[in-house]
Amino acid sequence: MNVGTIRGRDGQIKTVAQIIDVTDEKRSAHALQESERRYRSLIETMDSGLGVDNADGAMVMANDALCRMMGCDDPETLIGIPITDILQGWTENQMHEKMEERKEGKIEHYEALLKHKSGGVVPVMVSASPLQGHDGEFLGSIAIFTDISELKKTEAEVYFLLDLLLHDVGNQLQLILAGGDFLEKDSPPDQIMRSKRYVMDGALRCLELIQKVRKAEESKTEPIGPMNLGMVVQAETELLFKQRGVRVDTEKMPPDVMVLADQALSQLVWNLLENAVVHNPKEDTNKLVRVSGKVSGKTFVLSISDNGPGIIDDKKPDLFEPTRRYGGVGLHLVRRLAEKYGSAPEVKDRVKNKPDQGLKILIQFQIPS
Repeated sequence: MNVGTIRGRDGQIKTVAQIIDVTDEKRSAHALQESERRYRSLIETMDSGLGVDNADGAMVMANDALCRMMGCDDPETLIGIPITDILQGWTENQMHEKMEERKEGKIEHYEALLKHKSGGVVPVMVSASPLQGHDGEFLGSIAIFTDISELKKTEAEVYFLLDLLLHDVGNQLQLILAGGDFLEKDSPPDQIMRSKRYVMDGALRCLELIQKVRKAEESKTEPIGPMNLGMVVQAETELLFKQRGVRVDTEKMPPDVMVLADQALSQLVWNLLENAVVHNPKEDTNKLVRVSGKVSGKTFVLSISDNGPGIIDDKKPDLFEPTRRYGGVGLHLVRRLAEKYGSAPEVKDRVKNKPDQGLKILIQFQIPS
C-alpha cells in the first residue's frame, strides 16, 4: 500500500491510497527462500564431497563433507586454492585440459586421489559437470567427490585372493599331475603309493586353501563378542601336536582369559602355530613354539614365538602384507582377523636384536568390560 495526500479544488486535504496485490511476489520470494534452504541443506548434509571451481580452476565453494574427507577444519580454508592443490598428481596442464572439456559441455566420471591434511591420499570417484550462467557463459565446474577407499581395499583384496588361488592351487595341481604321471598298470607298489600320496596331498592342500579363503570371507560379517582365548589356544596346540608332532610350550599362557573375538579366533591361532612350524627347517623334535600372554591395560597381548630362521628387520613389515604372499591365505587371514579384533599384528625377534634365533608375533585383543 502506498499512501499520499493531495489538496482538492475545494482546498481540503484528501488521502490517496494505492493498493497492489503482492500475493504472487510473496509466493515467489517464499519459494525462492525455500529452494535456497533446501539447496543449502542438501549441500551441508550430503555424504559426498562437493566442490565448485571457477573458470581459472580455483575453488569458490566446498561443503563440510569435502572438508572432512581432506581432514581440514573449515570449508572456508579451501576457498581460493587451485584444484591442483587438492588432487594428487595433477598438473596445471591437466587442469587446463579439463577446463577446456568442461567449456565444451563434457560431463565426466573419473578416479582421482584427494590430498589429505595428514599427507596421505583418499581415493575418490569424481563426477564433474560444467557450470554455466543464465546467458550460457562458462563459469567453471562443479564436482562430486565420493570416497572409494573401502571399494579400492576390497578390490585389492579380491585381486590378491584370486592371484593367490591361481598360484597356490596351480602349484598343487602340478603336484597332482606329477603323481598321476607315475601311475601305470605295471608300476611297482612303492611307486603307486608315492604317486597316491602326491595326489592326496595336493587335493587336501587345495581343499585347505579353499577353506581358508571361505573363513576369510565369513570373518567380514560376523560380530565380535566374548571368547575364551585360553581354551582356543589349548585346543589348537593339541591339534598341532597331533598333526605336526610338535609340542607347544603354553606354561605362561593363562588357561582362562576372555577377549573380544568371533568364531574365527581358532583360525587365527592355528595359522600362527602352523606357520611357526612349517617354516622352521629344524627337525620336529628340535622345533620350539611358545605361546604366552599378559594383560596390558584394557587389552590382552597374545605372543606366539618360534626358534625358526627369523626375519631381518627390513622384511618384518612385509610379513603380513598381502602382495608379498609370505604365508599365503593363512597370514592374510591372521592380518584381517587381528585388525578386526583391534590392532594389526606386530612382528618382533624372539630374542631381541637376534633375528636368526626366531620370530615372535604379538596380537592385541580387547578385554570385555
